[in-house]
Amino acid sequence: MTVSINDALLEFYAKAKTSYNCYGVTSQSTLSEFEEINCTLSNLKNQGVRLRQITEITKDNMSYCKALMKITDYG
Repeated sequence: MTVSINDALLEFYAKAKTSYNCYGVTSQSTLSEFEEINCTLSNLKNQGVRLRQITEITKDNMSYCKALMKITDYG
């Protein structure tokens, strides 16, 4: 049985109860199912889970980073 990156991420997110802190690469290849991940993160935030993501911002992943900024806590 092969687990995709997105399936592994969704399984990881499901375990978040109070906070989610992540450092990783944000790119189109790691977020091929971005809408599903986006929905999952939005649901977590609506449940009161604090979301933080640390990643390098490049011209290639700028749109994904902007979308994540709308959901996650930053500043």
